[in-house]
Amino acid sequence: MTEQTIQETQQIPQEQWLAFFDHLTKNYKGCSLAIEVTDEDIGDENLVQQSPLASITYDPPAKGNDLMIAIGGDQVNYAHTVNAPKAVWVAKDISGQVVAIDIVDHNGTQTILRLS
Repeated sequence: MTEQTIQETQQIPQEQWLAFFDHLTKNYKGCSLAIEVTDEDIGDENLVQQSPLASITYDPPAKGNDLMIAIGGDQVNYAHTVNAPKAVWVAKDISGQVVAIDIVDHNGTQTILRLS
């Protein structure tokens, strides 16, 4: 993956998560994705490298309060769930393209998505 220069980082308010992830899935489906989880207790773990994004789905607290990241082309090959997310940060490059998303759950565990 080539390094991309981050031009802008912003936190997405929780009330916008559903629309944000729907828009992201629509515009970035099939893009190459890497998933890394950073946890204070277990350390860093690379879960996925250079796999196509299928979808990112957010269910608000009334529907389960979780975020599912699905990987695969014609069918889902892998799914990662973030339970009870508390914060979502997005990083964009100079052209305004999303290059990374940082999702923090209720325990402080970070799930970092890198798009290329």
